[in-house]
Amino acid sequence: MSNNSGKPSTSKEEEFFELFIRHQKHFYSYILALVHDFVDADDILQDIATVMWRKFDEFEEGSNFQAWGIAITRYTIMSFFSSRKRSRLQFDSDLLDTISEATSKNLDSSSERLIALRHCHSKLSNENQSLIQMRYRERMNVRSIAESIGRTENAIYKIMGRLHNALLRCIEQVIAAGEV
Repeated sequence: MSNNSGKPSTSKEEEFFELFIRHQKHFYSYILALVHDFVDADDILQDIATVMWRKFDEFEEGSNFQAWGIAITRYTIMSFFSSRKRSRLQFDSDLLDTISEATSKNLDSSSERLIALRHCHSKLSNENQSLIQMRYRERMNVRSIAESIGRTENAIYKIMGRLHNALLRCIEQVIAAGEV
C-alpha cells in the first residue's frame, strides 16, 4: 500500500498505530517482566515499534496482533541480552522461553479480567459508577468523595468495600461462564 511518494498509505499507518497503541501496555509489561529496568524497557519498546512497523506488511490481517508483537518483542529482548554479554546477569534461551510463556499467560489473564471488569462496571448503577470514577479515574481520596456527595468517610469506605466485593464476584462469574 503506497501512494506516489513511496510512503505507506494513511489507512495502513492508522491501522498499525491503532493496533500498536491498543497492545502497547501488554508489550511494555512483557518487556519489564524480563528486563526490570525502565530505561532499557523504554528503549526496547521503541525498537519493537520500529521493527513491527517495518514488518507490518508481513502481519496477516485478522490474526493475533498481540501474539505477533510478543514474538517480535521476545527476539528483540534476546538480542538485547546477547548484546550485553559483559553484564553479570545472563539468561539462557530456555529460561527466557519459560519466563516468556509465563508472562504471556499472565498478560492473557489480565486482559480477560479487564474485559470482565468493564462488563461488570457497566452493570453498576450510575451512582456507583460515579463513585468508582471519582476514586480511580479522578484519583480523589475518600475524604474528598465524602465531601462532594455529602456522606461520611466511613460510609464511603463501606460503599467502596461493597463495590469491590460485588465487582470481584461479578468478574469471577463472567470468567467462569466464559463470557469473555
